[in-house]
Amino acid sequence: MITSYTEEFPDVIIIHMTGLMARDSLKEIEEAWDEQLKKRPEILALNLKGVVGVDSITMNHIFNLCKKASSLDVKLIICDASEELKAIFDIVRLERIIPLMDDKKFRQDYVVKNWSPR
Repeated sequence: MITSYTEEFPDVIIIHMTGLMARDSLKEIEEAWDEQLKKRPEILALNLKGVVGVDSITMNHIFNLCKKASSLDVKLIICDASEELKAIFDIVRLERIIPLMDDKKFRQDYVVKNWSPR
C-alpha cells in the first residue's frame, strides 16, 4: 500500500510517498504523477523518504514517468531515497536519467530560488 501527499510551490511540485511502491499500488502512484504533470511544473520531485521498497514493475514505470515528464519539458528529480533504494537505483543506473538529491539540497536549489512570500 502507498500513500502520498503533495506540496506545491511556483514551478515546483513535490510528491511525498510512503509505503511500498509495488504492482498493487501502481494505479494510485500513476494517478498521483499524472495529476501533477497536468499542471506542467518546471520541476516534479518524488520524495521517497517514506518508501520501503520498489518492485521491478514500478521501477519500469518510473522510467516511463521520466519519459513522459521529459516530453512535457518537466524535470523529474528523486529526493530523500533511503540507502536501500539508492542501491537499487544504482544497479539500474537510474541516476543517469533522473537526478537523486537529498531533500535539503533540493529545497535549496529549487524551492527557495523559486519561492517568495506574498
